[in-house]
Amino acid sequence: MASANRDLYIIDGYNMINFLRKLDARKPGSLEEERQKVIDLLLDHASLKDTEVMIVFDAHRSNSREIAESSVGRVKIVFTRSGQSADQFIERYIYDYKGERRIFVVTSDYAQQKMIFGKGVYRKPPQEMIREMRTTEKEMREKIAHYQPGPFPLSGRVDSGVRARLEDMRRAKKFNRREE
Repeated sequence: MASANRDLYIIDGYNMINFLRKLDARKPGSLEEERQKVIDLLLDHASLKDTEVMIVFDAHRSNSREIAESSVGRVKIVFTRSGQSADQFIERYIYDYKGERRIFVVTSDYAQQKMIFGKGVYRKPPQEMIREMRTTEKEMREKIAHYQPGPFPLSGRVDSGVRARLEDMRRAKKFNRREE
């Protein structure tokens, strides 16, 4: 996942779920469905913006003693260990980080915001992240709507010797059809 020059967005997963629930008028789904929705949204965003995303979900109410991590494309999903909040995991990650790329932490937690500013990390509230995601998606839709594929003739991509042999084959096939 790690690319030294791609921006990294670290998302407090349940913080994002709660914000999306406020925006969505329909009845919220199960927690698993809501987590998957956030993962899918951020997977699309990471691809469209050429960034990497780490989504951190609290597991402090579970019995797991280990941090569980998985990756899908440019998105890393982290479930913290028992007794550890997403905030604590993110703060530790930021504190230990020695790289050079830009990091954005998406959270509405005020205490965490103060800590990350001291480390030179950018803070983005969930509403700003959602706005950025919508803008990015809109820009991509507009690019696709205006995309006009040009002609891509084989002659422009194949050297002259291969073109000559293909032409000979075409003519031979054409000649053979006339004889039938």
